[in-house]
Amino acid sequence: MMIGWRGEPGKKDEPQHVIQGKIMNNLLTDCGITYEVLPDYEEGAAEALDLAMYHLQRRQAPYAFLVRR
Repeated sequence: MMIGWRGEPGKKDEPQHVIQGKIMNNLLTDCGITYEVLPDYEEGAAEALDLAMYHLQRRQAPYAFLVRR
């Protein structure tokens, strides 16, 4: 999954997104979804995708990326 991280802590955003941004990490954890913040540089993103593929193949469970602005 690719989830736009609206209301990301420390970033200025619309008021309705602030709560969503604060709880997103805990929400995914509570739902049992492994996630990571997608790096904003090419090498980091490639490594993150490799890790996600490994996770998907090994665990056959959902995996999410939080995507910053």
